[in-house]
Amino acid sequence: MATQAGEHPRLALPGATAILGASSTMFARMLVIMSLLQPDLFLMLLAPLGGMALCGYVMSFILFSKAQRIPADGPDIPHRNPFELRPALGFGVLYAGVLFISKAAQTYLGDQGLYASSLLAGTTDVDAIMLSIVRLQQDGLLAWTAATAITLAAMTNTIVKLLLAGWFGGKPLMKYVAPGMMAILATGSLILIVFGFTHP
Repeated sequence: MATQAGEHPRLALPGATAILGASSTMFARMLVIMSLLQPDLFLMLLAPLGGMALCGYVMSFILFSKAQRIPADGPDIPHRNPFELRPALGFGVLYAGVLFISKAAQTYLGDQGLYASSLLAGTTDVDAIMLSIVRLQQDGLLAWTAATAITLAAMTNTIVKLLLAGWFGGKPLMKYVAPGMMAILATGSLILIVFGFTHP
């Protein structure tokens, strides 16, 4: 979507709407997964992830409302097959690697090491680090440490999406995506500070 918006500036607004909506859905999906795997951790993540999801949906709706007032006569968008084996295999390898790195970082560097590995893992994928942290919490990792690490990974992933939108979509896309992404990050940061997840 970002590449197409860069090639066709008329797609920048609907593209930004889709990107913000998809990014917000990532937070909601993480909450759903966590509610099934670790209900107590789900409750701690409800504020930061739920807050970022809500903020993103609001920003996406604002862009959607604006896009509705613009004639939809842009070019057709080609579709790709979403059912591919290669991404699934890649995720398996990524999950194993992230689990190993997270465990090693938490063992030898403590909570700060886990936070660092979460920031690093969040640049590529949030599911792998989230599942890894669930495993670590089952082994005794404190809930507030786990919640902070997962939230940091989600925020890092959002920053990467913002940078990719700028790289592939250029200024036309960034004009619409950046305010929404920055609002999401500000919301997550504020909630982390207010709830004090970084302190026992």
